[in-house]
Amino acid sequence: MTNELPLRASDTAALASYFSGLPFEAIPNDVLDETRLVILDTLGCVIAARGTEIGPVTASLAECLGAGELGEAYAVARLANAMDLDEGTPSGSHFGCGAIGAALALARRPGTLGREFLASVAIGYEIGGRISEAIGPYFKTSAGAAKSFADVWGVATPVVFAAVGAACRSLRHDAAMTAQAYGSAGSATPVPIGAKWAGETDLPNTKYCDAGWCALVGVFGARSAMLGSSSLGGILDGRNGLLAMVAAQNPRPEILTADLGSRWRIRQVLYKKWPCCRWIHYPLTALAGLVETFKLTADEIEEVVAGVGFAATSARFANQQPDSFTKFQFSIPHAVAMLLLDVPPGPAWLCRDLARHPRVRELRSKVRVVEHHTPWQFPDFRDGAADAIRRMSSGVHLAARGRRFVAETDFAFGDSYSELKWGKEEVIAKFRSLVAADQADRIIDALWNLDAPGALADLLDAFDLARPGASPGASQLSSRTTEVLIRTFA
Repeated sequence: MTNELPLRASDTAALASYFSGLPFEAIPNDVLDETRLVILDTLGCVIAARGTEIGPVTASLAECLGAGELGEAYAVARLANAMDLDEGTPSGSHFGCGAIGAALALARRPGTLGREFLASVAIGYEIGGRISEAIGPYFKTSAGAAKSFADVWGVATPVVFAAVGAACRSLRHDAAMTAQAYGSAGSATPVPIGAKWAGETDLPNTKYCDAGWCALVGVFGARSAMLGSSSLGGILDGRNGLLAMVAAQNPRPEILTADLGSRWRIRQVLYKKWPCCRWIHYPLTALAGLVETFKLTADEIEEVVAGVGFAATSARFANQQPDSFTKFQFSIPHAVAMLLLDVPPGPAWLCRDLARHPRVRELRSKVRVVEHHTPWQFPDFRDGAADAIRRMSSGVHLAARGRRFVAETDFAFGDSYSELKWGKEEVIAKFRSLVAADQADRIIDALWNLDAPGALADLLDAFDLARPGASPGASQLSSRTTEVLIRTFA
């Protein structure tokens, strides 16, 4: 059996032609509404991440790139993804950071309209989603169940194409220039490091890709084409095109141009309640139900056993004593401890001072991770079938008060295909919890009134001034405030 791709007409030209010529009025209202929510959710993640240890690092790196578009695209996208609190889709990638990083950086050009900023994000998101789905799952599956990771996989490419898609729309490239921009950005896409990264226990503070660099590549590709630098104008096409370049294990090139205008991936968006890998959200959802129903407190906990799919049982997910920024995001015991202590989801979850506190360490030591008895189900959602629902069966067995409590779930808060789906109310509540109130209201008002004169400028100004909310972040916690925090959430 071979993964050889069939020869096809130019997908690059078709995609470039459609999106370069798409009028704002042709984007459905529900897509624009969801785009506003994704923008708001992403801006909340960016602003909150300014209060983490990666905030100053990102700011310094952005300064190296200069004060213009490239530096801002880098900073916005990397911070958006830094805490693993940003949205995703069933394809398993986070690429909203790329679309919004690029669109926001280019929105500062004089004369940019609010509706064009909105269209740029919607189009960039759609292109990122089409690339992600065409590449396919990074699991080897059998009968819809995930069995193992693919030998080679990565998640950088959808972020790059979300960024270049948004940038091309922002700069109003025609079809030919857009195809050239795709070629330039695609040629500079980072190699797929996912399989290598996933096998590491001592995780770096750069994730499975540097989302900031991916957004920078997208903007640079669009600018390169605009300035006359030519590239591979058919980078998506043929047996040796992009899907082969990134070693796609389950390629579906026809998805690149199928159902243009009728199917929008942003309708499938999954929002996150907690700053950790989405796979951890499933046992956390079960645990949150137990805590709420039985009013359990951290002091009462004797043991927690979290049952998850095979992919979340590796050493980094089972790590009871993580000690660094990214390790916190991929440790089930750490996430369980944060939830039981009722620490507000945000920078505090990723704070070293808090993570080292004896009470937190003790709670984590009571958490074990096992493989759930029901395999995770991955039907091929890429056809858009209504019954293609991802079921990430997980459970929690908890010992407290001399008895055992059990909860099971197939879904997590924010799953778009379940009754736990989030809408405007939930996304705004999350945003308000992450951002200081004085600028939060300005950002929300401007985003929902982008057609009004000055609204886009007001949005950008409020975003620049916005600070993380009141929940303690790494830069705010001393040993004294850590003690106070622990007592407060006892």
